[in-house]
Amino acid sequence: MTNYIRLHRERRNWTREQLAYRAKTSVSQITKLERGERKLTTDWINRLAEALEVNPIALISAWSTEVIGQVQDDGAVVYKERGAQPTLEEIPSPTHAAATTMALEVNGDVLAGFAESGSYVFFDWEKPELKTDVLGKMCVVWCKDGRILVRRVFPGSSENRWTLMTSTGRPEYDVDLGQVLKISWIFLPPPQNGDK
Repeated sequence: MTNYIRLHRERRNWTREQLAYRAKTSVSQITKLERGERKLTTDWINRLAEALEVNPIALISAWSTEVIGQVQDDGAVVYKERGAQPTLEEIPSPTHAAATTMALEVNGDVLAGFAESGSYVFFDWEKPELKTDVLGKMCVVWCKDGRILVRRVFPGSSENRWTLMTSTGRPEYDVDLGQVLKISWIFLPPPQNGDK
């Protein structure tokens, strides 16, 4: 089975020795797993994913997307920092995703009717949209006052002003926006064992 253990190890600038130490195994074992000379069982996938601090699917899926932050209950985006807890994670990329596709984890009901709490929304970091192309669409928006929000975008009362709406809060009128990136995909992971 093709795997991406080495890719994730090298992304962290780790040697095989460092990964072996964190996974509580031998360097020989890591070498065999990376080369596909030893069967990559579910136990090995979970053990190595924990050591590498990645989603287990990232070790067997060619494309994974970095989760760069969370959408909070008020729709504000809070970035995760490398080395902070919880660590950045990766999840499977949607079809047609690019290397510049990023994800945000939804935390709360601010996107009710669009994306459930616990789901992930994806957007392409390198494809800023013309504001007229996103009318009525859910987007990640950078407001000129420094806030980063997830909102539906509508025309405001004058040129270069926009109305921002969520499904749970009051609209914000005449907001001055910088960058606007349309949310392209939504992913709701299946429940983990023990989740209801």
